[in-house]
Amino acid sequence: MVVSIQGLLVKYVGVNAPYWDEWVNYRLLAHVDQGTVTLHELFAQHNEHRIFFPRLFWIALYLFLGENNLQAQMFASAIIMAFGAGIWVFTLIRLNVSPWMALFSCLFLTTPAQWENTFTGFQFQFWLLQTCAITAICLMALSSRLGWGVFTTSIVACIIATFSLASGMLVWGACGAGLLLRLWLDAPTFGGLLRDRRAWLKVGIFGVMGALSSALYLNGFHAIAGHASLRAHSLSEFVGWFIRAMTYPLLESSQLHTVLLSLAQWGVIIGALVLYFIQRHDPVTRRKLVLLVSLLLLVLANAGLTAYGRGGHPEIASRYITLLLWVSALFVVTTSDIMRFVAQRRGWVAHGALALVALIFASIVAIHTLDYTRALADLPVRRAERMAQATTTINYLLDPTAPIRGPMPTIKPLFDEVLNDPAQRSLLPAWILDPTQVLPATSFGAAWGFRGVRSATDNRASWGSWSDDLLATGRIESAPFKITQPYLIVNITGYPNRSGNRLILETLDGSGDWLRYNDSNPGLAWREWHVDVSAFMGRYVRIVAVDNSTDAQGWLGFGSVRFVSPTVRIMDALIGNLEWLVGGTLILIMTAAFVVSQTPPDLRSRPVAAVTLLAVAGLIIYCTQTPPASQTFFSLQPQRLTQEPFAMLRALPASFVDTSAIKRVPDGLFMHPNAGLVVGPFEARTPLCLTTQAQIDPAAPQTPEHDGVQFVAYVLVDNLVLAQAQATAMLGHPAEMRLELPTNQPFTISLQTQMRSNSAYDWAIWHQPQIAPCSP
Repeated sequence: MVVSIQGLLVKYVGVNAPYWDEWVNYRLLAHVDQGTVTLHELFAQHNEHRIFFPRLFWIALYLFLGENNLQAQMFASAIIMAFGAGIWVFTLIRLNVSPWMALFSCLFLTTPAQWENTFTGFQFQFWLLQTCAITAICLMALSSRLGWGVFTTSIVACIIATFSLASGMLVWGACGAGLLLRLWLDAPTFGGLLRDRRAWLKVGIFGVMGALSSALYLNGFHAIAGHASLRAHSLSEFVGWFIRAMTYPLLESSQLHTVLLSLAQWGVIIGALVLYFIQRHDPVTRRKLVLLVSLLLLVLANAGLTAYGRGGHPEIASRYITLLLWVSALFVVTTSDIMRFVAQRRGWVAHGALALVALIFASIVAIHTLDYTRALADLPVRRAERMAQATTTINYLLDPTAPIRGPMPTIKPLFDEVLNDPAQRSLLPAWILDPTQVLPATSFGAAWGFRGVRSATDNRASWGSWSDDLLATGRIESAPFKITQPYLIVNITGYPNRSGNRLILETLDGSGDWLRYNDSNPGLAWREWHVDVSAFMGRYVRIVAVDNSTDAQGWLGFGSVRFVSPTVRIMDALIGNLEWLVGGTLILIMTAAFVVSQTPPDLRSRPVAAVTLLAVAGLIIYCTQTPPASQTFFSLQPQRLTQEPFAMLRALPASFVDTSAIKRVPDGLFMHPNAGLVVGPFEARTPLCLTTQAQIDPAAPQTPEHDGVQFVAYVLVDNLVLAQAQATAMLGHPAEMRLELPTNQPFTISLQTQMRSNSAYDWAIWHQPQIAPCSP
């Protein structure tokens, strides 16, 4: 189920295009192709991390697929996330935790709020670390006895975690503490534990392996000079970041009720810790105690390490949320046991305590659900950011001297290294290379020319037969190329099946074998022609296109070609049918739930069921009262724009509700970073422009920390970034922004504000945003 839902999010949000740290893998994979990868390169430091095992995974996936597919890496992250969640749920059920509580904790752990790890293939390392840590800790807690198989598996998991992420070294301490606690709890007496040589042999081996792994990790380690500004520079910065991290998402605001809920959450966890210790003579309770202590130590140590390394940055990046969410997961588990313990008591005090814990649980579930919905609403913005980076990459490939625009304006040195190296550039996704790669061809007649197409979105690097002279006809033949994979994809457009036209793939060995395109005409759009060329393996072929039509819809065109491996073809088929997989999984779960629940539960004897109902009611009430921070609005039909000035604020529907992050102000739109708004679709019949003034609310106080806001506006056509404009506004220094809009095609507009070094008084305002004829 987790794989299905996360996979569906990856399908519609994930973009197969390099972004941020994903660029660094291109050199590694180029060395794989060249056969020059070294062990030193695999162990080499990336920032503060040694990502040896993630690198091995990326290499294996690359060799398996035959291409560097970043969306496949995201699906792999969804799979390993589901594997970790499955181990967690299995452990909870074995420890007699209610399946409902296990479900709630699983929903917390898979929230899209951790979008940086879910929708960035490079962040697979976070999921690998988490899954290895959960595997080791759950084995330590769940096994009936700590045999050598369990012990060895835990050591291997700790080693993989160590060389996946810097905080992986902390897993040794958490698992070591769990191992010692488990040995102490299982020993009949303390003296017996001291005389147990086999137990101390295991502790010694575990300690030596941890020390050796850490020593290997730290050998040659060097600090990253550019990260010094991100560290906590004072105790208050460290403590502030640590407290907010350990209460995520409760203390994202400092309102009184969230402070009280944070204290209550930790009160429940500490209360359960004391309860488990008191009842440690029960075998199941002992295992819960080991599980709780080990995970708490891991999360506390990880939060402390991150608070030191990133405490100078006030925001908690979404990539750090993955490990912090375990506090909420542990709260769910401990709430279940606290409720059972209190329900066994009599009197009004016990009933009051039961109601209080139920209220706390329902409130926290509601806040997590709200955070979940906010993250979902933000996903179009995240997709737009990656698409903008892809557009920047394409623009650089077309013109390396053009200025770099988009979410990474400082990326030019990386572009110069990667995109100017043919071995690394060839690893880019085909859809990014397609607009820049021209398939050599020879034309006969007057019809054919470079970019002679009439596409509604772009003309790409292509050959086409469209022109003002409808009577022109002719033939074109591509340069020969060799078939190296069973499947070939050709980008085509126009009307290849019009009477008199044809588009074929023919062999050049004299056999006379050929394949013709016989599907429907793509028209103004671009379409992929998938050709099964398994019968042509190892042979040379060419594309032949003929235009013998003389009417308005008689043109055709083709662009670049690329090969696809059988594994990629299977993956594409699975992605295409992912909705059926999700639907089938839901039906199976609902059917199983109906069969299991044959009689209505007695809520008085089932406190967990009662709490569940309260939680559902609470989250419904909470979420209906509080709208998400980022909002997306789409109408069924594009709104037609005229030459009369159109105020963008009129595009907000009646359902728009002001929030603390996005709200209407006089003559503008307030948008506190990091936030986004997508409106549309629109359609312009004449050339129009979006104009606005990016500014900071004049009421913002002038402080040394105030470093301005980055404003970015995108025009999206079919989820592709067609154009963009950006500006940096400082307090008292607004910036004018102008963005040209496309004509005769539906488009949407995405407005985003992004913080710079800090978020102090980032009161961003889009002042007087309007659509009007473009000024000279």
